[in-house]
Amino acid sequence: MDEKQARIVERLLKKLSALRATLSDDERMVLDHLIVGEQAPAQDEVQAHVLKPAKVGAKTPGQDEVRAHVLKPAKVGAKTPGQDEVRAHALNPAKVGAKTPAQDEVRAHMAQPGGADSKVQWVSTFHVFFDPEKEEYRYI
Repeated sequence: MDEKQARIVERLLKKLSALRATLSDDERMVLDHLIVGEQAPAQDEVQAHVLKPAKVGAKTPGQDEVRAHVLKPAKVGAKTPGQDEVRAHALNPAKVGAKTPAQDEVRAHMAQPGGADSKVQWVSTFHVFFDPEKEEYRYI
């Protein structure tokens, strides 16, 4: 893999790592399977995320603190907007539909990776893995 391809892969893996951080655990497992190809995380990876019970129970708040956090009902209801304001916020449907692109414009957007239009010829000789310490995808 040449230097340009390595930079492209590093940028993509950085974006995938950022995406992974926003996903739920189930979605992360699916993404990891798609990217890395592993069925299940290693046992030491699972053990690293096990929650351990707290040694000391939660501190009970005092009565003053509890009273300070109580929500009080509003004294006045929400203000009803006037008809002019309601009309001003209404969405109007578009008057003209989307423009149909010309055939050559469509063809220009359909360039295939590795084809004649490709700027980078790919050599898939790298392996992607997830680094749990840095919490990001890496490649070898």
